[in-house]
Amino acid sequence: ASAAGATDVMCEAHYCMGVTQFYLGELPQAERELAASVAAFVPAQRSRYFQQFGIDLGTCAMAYRGWVLSLLGRPAEARAAARRLLQAAS
Repeated sequence: ASAAGATDVMCEAHYCMGVTQFYLGELPQAERELAASVAAFVPAQRSRYFQQFGIDLGTCAMAYRGWVLSLLGRPAEARAAARRLLQAAS
């Protein structure tokens, strides 16, 4: 999918893996997957993501990643992620 330029699919795949790892308690793996989801997110395609997947993948991935960073004991990174999330959501 990545080679085909399907960043929306990659964004969703990493998001789903990250959330799954989060609820399994595998926080380091969750952080990696959620970071990859955020990296694959294309803000200009936000409305298409919402229409296709029913959620704003980028915003959700940023929120979960901030939560994970906090739980991993990385408060400065969690605050920075929260700031980016608020900028992206507005």
